[in-house]
Amino acid sequence: MVRNFCLPYLEKGFVVANVEYRLAKAAPAPAAVEDVLKAANWFRDNARRYNVDRDRIVVTGGSAGGHLALMVGMVPKSARLGKPAKVAAVVNFYGITDVGDQLEGPNMRKYAVTWVPEQEARLVLARRVSPASYVRKDLPAILTIHGDADETVPYEHGVNLTRELRDEGADAELIPIAGGKHGFSQEQLAEIYPKIFAFLERRGILK
Repeated sequence: MVRNFCLPYLEKGFVVANVEYRLAKAAPAPAAVEDVLKAANWFRDNARRYNVDRDRIVVTGGSAGGHLALMVGMVPKSARLGKPAKVAAVVNFYGITDVGDQLEGPNMRKYAVTWVPEQEARLVLARRVSPASYVRKDLPAILTIHGDADETVPYEHGVNLTRELRDEGADAELIPIAGGKHGFSQEQLAEIYPKIFAFLERRGILK
């Protein structure tokens, strides 16, 4: 994971923070979202200490980490999940965008049910922790990378979120990976990262 998500940025001169958060069995939703929001705000508040440009902070992650990266970039104050974070861009690798979709029906997944356990208002909570609930124009640039053969988080999650963001006038792009599953090979990543860095360069985040 460190090699896939940290090293490419380090090689480009980024300062990288690898954030830990409480897992589902230890603390169900919305604990992980609260944790990463606090971490993102701490990082921004302490940016000068680490020689970080506060206006060029990027959050990224894969799978659950992709979902949480999206939440960091998209959660508004009205969600009551913590202080909203201010970042320049989100790079989401195959993250869940609609948690409710994975709680029941054909796309139900055990990990989602574990994170949002059986309770009276579980679908209400699922909406609170779903990036798809916070689509609007005023957001950081959002890049999603998703394989069209992903059997864990359906490809449609990435497609639908990107379409909805663009329909609202937000800055969003999707990099589809033909035959890509839930996780990419080093060869695939070698092709993906130049596209990520080009995305960041076009927005003045990477210079």
